[in-house]
Amino acid sequence: MPWASSNPHSHRFTYVKGQFCRNPDNEPRTWCYTTDPEVRYEFCNVTACETTNSTCYENSRERPYSGTINITVTGYPCQRWDSQSPNRHTFTDVSEENYCRTPDGAVVPWCYSTNPTKRWEECQIVPCEKSATVYGCYEGWEDYGGNCYKIEKNMSTWREADSACKKMDSELTSILTGEEQQFILGIMSADLCFNTRKLSDCKKWADQGDCVKDPLFMIQYCRQSCDHEVFCNTDCAMDAHENSAQCGRWQTSGECARNPLWMLSHCAYSCQVCSNGNIN
Repeated sequence: MPWASSNPHSHRFTYVKGQFCRNPDNEPRTWCYTTDPEVRYEFCNVTACETTNSTCYENSRERPYSGTINITVTGYPCQRWDSQSPNRHTFTDVSEENYCRTPDGAVVPWCYSTNPTKRWEECQIVPCEKSATVYGCYEGWEDYGGNCYKIEKNMSTWREADSACKKMDSELTSILTGEEQQFILGIMSADLCFNTRKLSDCKKWADQGDCVKDPLFMIQYCRQSCDHEVFCNTDCAMDAHENSAQCGRWQTSGECARNPLWMLSHCAYSCQVCSNGNIN
């Protein structure tokens, strides 16, 4: 039954989201309350995490992490264990490249970082009980590579964003590969109508007429605040016109500045709203 429900079984875990098998009281296995009034709860048939080459770690010192993740929680590449640069250490017998490990018996995998000012950090690895490969993602989150992603389109500092993620029991991620970037852009392109500058700034610029006076700027940063369909329906990573070469010629001749709204509707890419296909 849904965790937020108390029918047919009253319980104290109503804060748990969804209707998935969970382990809010640290039982040996995941479980859930059933919809049968005669059977209060049962353990779930969930495959245990594999620690070798996995994207999660067992919350146990008896089963240390042995996968190949080598990035710290704030995005630094790990230093090789057989290297003393830039950070000297005594764990030279750990010979597995620069993979996250627990040579000191810790539970959470860690490594020395390649940043001379950041000696070591825990790694970008979630506990197996939170891994998407075991449980799937909450509604509104997208699965990629065994992890769950959610795009928040509010302007904030790194510290503010990190704090917001932790409140959702998650981590602020760093994009590490081209494939991951394309996945993120795919999520973003499904909803083109958002601002990437502060809402108050976008509203001020829209009120003073910048959606018409400077649409090239506004479509990059304040789409949601401009009351014109071109701002929310234009995919800036491509030219909608059937002849992209012609769009390039119009751009060269200055049409993006002379006739911006039409050009944004038909030749957004050539007007350099985007750079190398990435959303700015």
